[in-house]
Amino acid sequence: MVTTVSAIREVPPQSRVDATPNDPSRQTVFNEPVLRLGNIQGAILPGFSKSHRVLLSLRVNRRTSSHLAGFKCWLKAQLPFIATAEEVLAFNKLFKATRFRRKREGTIKSTWMGLSLGFRLLCDLNREADQFTDEAFRAGLAKRSEMLGDPVEGPYRAEKWLVGGPANEADVLVVIESDEREDMLDELLRVEQSILQFNRAAGGALLEILFADEGANLPGTLSGHEHFNFLDGVSQPGIRGTLSADRTDVLTLRQNPGKRDLPEDPSQPPSATNKISPAQGKPGQDLLWPGEFVFGYPRQIPVEADDAEGLNPHPGPDSLTKRVGKGNAAPEWATDGSFLVYRRLRQDVGGFHRFLHDQAKALHVKDPANASAARLVGAKLVGRWPSGAPVPKTPNDENACLGDNDCRNNHFEFQGDTDLIHRRSGDENACVDDDANLQAKADVAGDRCPFSAHIRKTYPRDDDSASVPDLNEASTQTHRLLRRGLPYGPVSASTPDAPVFDDTDRGLQFLAYQTSIDDQFEFVIRNWVNNADFKDKDSGHDPILGQNGTKGEGRERFFTVTIPDPADNTKVTRTVLRTQADWVLPTGGGYFFTPSLSAIEKHLTVL
Repeated sequence: MVTTVSAIREVPPQSRVDATPNDPSRQTVFNEPVLRLGNIQGAILPGFSKSHRVLLSLRVNRRTSSHLAGFKCWLKAQLPFIATAEEVLAFNKLFKATRFRRKREGTIKSTWMGLSLGFRLLCDLNREADQFTDEAFRAGLAKRSEMLGDPVEGPYRAEKWLVGGPANEADVLVVIESDEREDMLDELLRVEQSILQFNRAAGGALLEILFADEGANLPGTLSGHEHFNFLDGVSQPGIRGTLSADRTDVLTLRQNPGKRDLPEDPSQPPSATNKISPAQGKPGQDLLWPGEFVFGYPRQIPVEADDAEGLNPHPGPDSLTKRVGKGNAAPEWATDGSFLVYRRLRQDVGGFHRFLHDQAKALHVKDPANASAARLVGAKLVGRWPSGAPVPKTPNDENACLGDNDCRNNHFEFQGDTDLIHRRSGDENACVDDDANLQAKADVAGDRCPFSAHIRKTYPRDDDSASVPDLNEASTQTHRLLRRGLPYGPVSASTPDAPVFDDTDRGLQFLAYQTSIDDQFEFVIRNWVNNADFKDKDSGHDPILGQNGTKGEGRERFFTVTIPDPADNTKVTRTVLRTQADWVLPTGGGYFFTPSLSAIEKHLTVL
């Protein structure tokens, strides 16, 4: 088990905050769906975002009709403990209110549980589960591992995984999160005792615990960071939809005043010449239709790039089914559910820091004003400084205050300059990003943020690509993920300036929700992260997650760094770096479906 300092984490950035009447950030919407929050699991929307988590992987043995009937009883008994989106949002609102009034955190706490099921078990529980057409979900993660570039030999091949390999694939994933570790362990004990009781009643170990994976928010100044010491989870999509029939009760506040689904000339109706500016939550956080992440709602439809920037702020009624891509067909009871990807990713912290340290020396990189040469090399590989400050806005030195400001740290594109956002009277919840010295400039050539940088590979925003036909901002938005990552393992003593190697198992519990594993998670990995020709030929692999899925020495990866010229910061030296090392490697995981509460009650536990 991991022991960390207790810290209550902030709710995720896409969650709404309280707003005053007539608040412009709560603009009236007429075509966005009312989200069925009492039926959607809270792990999907808005996400638990707690400091402590345990992932419990379970397998159902001996699947006779009587044993499956017993499992259905166990599953139904867990139903009252599964947190809903409605409950999580209500807690988040109370948490913010008490923190504001009492000027400190920790006055209220919560523990949440979510539950997801694998494809084979779903088919045993309800034959209609065979209507899921997502090829990745049907096959399972272990069988798709090689396609994702994972090692096919050595200690990190799927056969050696701690969980999720060919011999230890999980049927059930239970997610427990809490503000306090002790509370999390109490809920874990409750689940374990319920399994023991079920097995006694069934006369054998019919529900087996395969693996318990504990994670925790890193302590102190590393809170919110992953083990390489970079701020994590900054760029999350916003989600359209309302919490009630009140058309201003939006899930995601429109806090970028220049991006509120309004025509350029508000006095005239939208037209080919009076185009709509699609809404954002925080600046840089495009609002997407909820069907990208939860079944049963409108999805993104890529349209012509000159039509509202291709982000279809007003989709037609066929958007529930019409979609470029595949893998979205599902049984009717999948409504309000979501696919879950779980990847247990081990991080070689000392190895990564040693690479940054050695390359900074080899390239004779000069220390920037507010960081070090090794941190600068790391920022160019990641696309952000450790603080979270994006290199598109501050390419030559770190600005920690920028990294902490979620109104500014995601406000950039790659193909054009972003507009400054000034303070507006009567618009108190609107974001402000008015420092011209920190304005994100166009970076078409990749001078500020290299094409191979992690944040550009995993979310290319408005980039197009010579190697991926028809790629543009509209199609990119159809491949987004709701990420719910959390570190596991103890903090490393290593830093980029003083690398320290040890053989401790530490890394990231990567969780992500979507409605097509094939066209969202796997698309991003196969076509962007591992594609050395994306976004242009020989751009390089993603240095963090990218893998070269060949054997032995053929797994060499390469990527680009752009080092500012000390004599002229407007110029850069472009260098291709190569390595045989993988600093992030899989040790387990699985593909699951996270059903709604009504699906569990009415379709998966009926005897």
